[in-house]
Amino acid sequence: MKSTTKQILKKIKDSATYQEYEQAFQDSTGFPLTLTSLETWGLPHHQRKNENPFCAILAGDHIACAACLGAQKEICSAPNSASNTVTCFAGFRESAVPIRVNGTPIGLLQTGQILSAPPTEEGFQRVKDKLDQLGAKLDPEQLATTYFQSPVSTNQRYQATITLLRQFAAHLELVGNRIVMESETT
Repeated sequence: MKSTTKQILKKIKDSATYQEYEQAFQDSTGFPLTLTSLETWGLPHHQRKNENPFCAILAGDHIACAACLGAQKEICSAPNSASNTVTCFAGFRESAVPIRVNGTPIGLLQTGQILSAPPTEEGFQRVKDKLDQLGAKLDPEQLATTYFQSPVSTNQRYQATITLLRQFAAHLELVGNRIVMESETT
């Protein structure tokens, strides 16, 4: 019986290979990692391990959440590229690396919610002004506290992390191809 893309992605996600890598990636980098389908519409790291607390606060306000979804839409718009990195309105990097099966993209490995430089008062004020302009109703003290505790990664380290994700995506393609072959023989 032939498996659907959704079934293949679930089997990859449930595989020991993915589970072990996800745990190791999150423990070693401190960054979130999520495997999503191409059709997913939402915030991939919300309520997951290593979610940035600042981003979690934004996700709790429908106006701020909509602004975050804009970056999510942009990052998912290029599943045929080797990887895609965007910077959201608040200055956080988000990246996606496609997972392919038989050369066709079926999902995305996503990480992010990372600043490229230490947070500054000027940067926070810019984000706060944007949120006020949009009409978001958030506690400024809580927002400031979490913003200034946000994870930071140099460009070199972040690009190395994305390289690791691309290599893992290539390995997951082998896992996915095996799943397809097994489903076609049963």
